[in-house]
Amino acid sequence: MNAKEYKKILTDDYSNLEAIGFLNLSTPGLKILIAEVGNITYIGRAEQGTKTNEAGWLIQKIDTTSGVEITWAENSLFDKVWDDRESLTYN
Repeated sequence: MNAKEYKKILTDDYSNLEAIGFLNLSTPGLKILIAEVGNITYIGRAEQGTKTNEAGWLIQKIDTTSGVEITWAENSLFDKVWDDRESLTYN
């Protein structure tokens, strides 16, 4: 899948992400936030009730600048702050 095809999936129907393994939308009790900034898409998951300025988020970064690069914020744990997503370290 190239970057344009991937962006179309993101733009047209976020539920398709579950089918290609990027999200598990059926996990009970989790809320999902998605933010796009240019060629970067951030996907955050947290327990219901977690505020965007509170630790408790698992954040994924998808960069389609040159292909599709998928990375996780720091340690792939539910301990990030959604509002800090652009300044986190991804690997």
